[in-house]
Amino acid sequence: MGVDPSREVSKPWDKCKHPWGPLMPSRLLILGASVRAAAQSAIRAGFQPVGADMFGDVDLAECCTSHRIDNYPRGLETLVKTLPECPWMYTGALENRADLVDRIARVRELHGNWGDVLRRVRNPFLVRQALTQDGLRCPETARRLPRLHEGLWLRKPFESSGGERISLIRESVAGDDAVEAEPCDGDSRFYFQRFIAGDPCSAIFVGAGGRALLVGATRQIIGAAWTGATGFQYTGSLGPLVLPERIETEFERIGGCLAKRFGLVGIFGVDAILAGNAVLPVEVNPRYTASVEILERLAGIETIAMHVHACRDGTLPRSSKRQGSGFCGKAIIYADRTLTVPGRFMRFARRINRRAIQPAIADIPAGGQQIDARRPVATVFADADSLSLVRQRLECRVRRVQKMLYG
Repeated sequence: MGVDPSREVSKPWDKCKHPWGPLMPSRLLILGASVRAAAQSAIRAGFQPVGADMFGDVDLAECCTSHRIDNYPRGLETLVKTLPECPWMYTGALENRADLVDRIARVRELHGNWGDVLRRVRNPFLVRQALTQDGLRCPETARRLPRLHEGLWLRKPFESSGGERISLIRESVAGDDAVEAEPCDGDSRFYFQRFIAGDPCSAIFVGAGGRALLVGATRQIIGAAWTGATGFQYTGSLGPLVLPERIETEFERIGGCLAKRFGLVGIFGVDAILAGNAVLPVEVNPRYTASVEILERLAGIETIAMHVHACRDGTLPRSSKRQGSGFCGKAIIYADRTLTVPGRFMRFARRINRRAIQPAIADIPAGGQQIDARRPVATVFADADSLSLVRQRLECRVRRVQKMLYG
């Protein structure tokens, strides 16, 4: 059952300690492939969200008024015309639908980046050019590979989302029968990026007025078999990372460059590889990202408040330093076969979820729902005093949920 949008929220703006001063509680429409995390972030910041996505998970419907979109993403445009007037924001992967974002933004106030920004910042060649011109390192990118390329390369879709459809290209050597590839093997939807060995991470920024503030960073879990994931699928996040001063400064330079060069506003993420003392950005996500709730969970940060003020007023907070302690993580469980969600799973999730907007299990599917193999089933969380212990607890919780799902 959704929350009545006319009901006063439990944490109104005039009781929140924000560096910009109090605001009135307000509705906020959130659209994307999955919006549960952003909706719960909005509630923590004092908003009354309305959510629409392609999953329609039980816990989204329980925390706010929500709508499941069968004809995603086209159905979003139709739905928006029927909803009460209020500002809106988007999550992944609407950054790949710049035309749709523009059409909705023409009829409803957008807290986020318009299509012209999305088209430029989602172009890996323009991003690399901007970063290198500012003296920052970035992996080499190419539309085609030379006949004798050195090292490992990734074949990546321009419209990437969650690490899907990324593949590793082996090194060519003299004498191979390999020939110069047509642009992305004849498919203009793909490009090549040099593979960098290191630790995958994600930094979160809030941008306004050509400036950016680093909110924090997390370590990414990629393609973890224990979650049922494969390849380069995004599997979860651990954080917040405690960064050496040199690395933090490098991230700040990266965020500042992107905000200035592309005009990014609001929350945005930068996926990067930490390789020794180097930070190498590999992708820009110009919207609320999956790792944001990790930074919020223990740190007392309200990113949606930052996002709205940055987009609406062009202002940044003076600081985003964490207020709490400890570490946390999330892991996305993927179906390793087609499954029908047992009715007992929802009862199990309710039993271990003590706080609705800071759950132990989230993105909860309804009992009886069929989920195809390799599709996400649910998300689990864990807290601990170290990142290594967080990961151990996540693995234990994942196994427990998998046993509940598969019997």
